[in-house]
Amino acid sequence: MRLRPAAPALSGTPSLPWRALALLTAAVLLAHFALLGLAPMGAGPHPSPVAAKFETRTIVVAPPVPAPLPALVPVPVKAPTPPVAVKPAPPK
Repeated sequence: MRLRPAAPALSGTPSLPWRALALLTAAVLLAHFALLGLAPMGAGPHPSPVAAKFETRTIVVAPPVPAPLPALVPVPVKAPTPPVAVKPAPPK
């Protein structure tokens, strides 16, 4: 697999080869890890003694009372009328 060269920069200056960029990235990462590893973790202002006495409390609230159901009013039902037999008309 052959790598293509990087496209030239717009300003006309040649770009750095990828190996040089990889080494620069590794150097920056190592510098950051070294500085962060050597920095004391407890440095900085001491916490306030009031902060150690601060307590949080939970307020227990009763669950809400469910809304009363509306009164059920029976709907009047009309009795069905019996079917009327149709009588045939008398012959003339």
